[in-house]
Amino acid sequence: MEQTFKVDKAEALRYLGFKGQDISDDVKNTIDEMVERCEKITTPSFRTVQFTLKRTNGGILLVGTNVTLDGVDIAAHLAGCNSAVLLAATLGQAFDREMRVLEASDMVKAFIFDSCASSLIESVCDYAQSEVEKSAAKSGLFITDRYSPGYGDLPLEIQPAFLKILDTQRKIGLYCTDTCLMMPTKSVTAIIGLKLTKPELLRRSCENCKLKKSCEFRKNGVSCESKAKN
Repeated sequence: MEQTFKVDKAEALRYLGFKGQDISDDVKNTIDEMVERCEKITTPSFRTVQFTLKRTNGGILLVGTNVTLDGVDIAAHLAGCNSAVLLAATLGQAFDREMRVLEASDMVKAFIFDSCASSLIESVCDYAQSEVEKSAAKSGLFITDRYSPGYGDLPLEIQPAFLKILDTQRKIGLYCTDTCLMMPTKSVTAIIGLKLTKPELLRRSCENCKLKKSCEFRKNGVSCESKAKN
């Protein structure tokens, strides 16, 4: 049966910058409208592929490819992992078309729609990760959390090669521009490590996030921990 993905409204509110303050009925109605529109027009999909890992002087090689993961942070993330799953997820091109329409007609709705879509793609990634975890458990393996290109010192420039080895353009319609921008734009890639021992999964919070110094949410006083509290 095809998986149905839903917008987490509390998560969408966090993206919008709400911190528990009262919301007018008009805003509530607009949010509900954008949630419904987002769930109706987008076509969420994802792809996962498992690779054996090999440590080299240049970093961590994905065996069977010419892709090497370079950086201290990704090495620490995959410590003790002999294999990893690459994940790519997207909401499809309908999101981009709808955003262009809304940006030309109603910027408030466009902003809310984008926040709803951010929540939705997160739900897709969470589901994909849970499927990876179930599959890993059958082999007696545990998973790490997700880690994306551009995070920490893993360069964003690896994105085109990442998508190429996942064959995402053919499989789920996801590709990368010359400037490493993913199209459709509401898309995510990530790496999930597989290991024999259960890793300590840190609860997502500002303090253990490597992006805390540049995070726009943190600058605006919005904590990523709000999702866990709702």
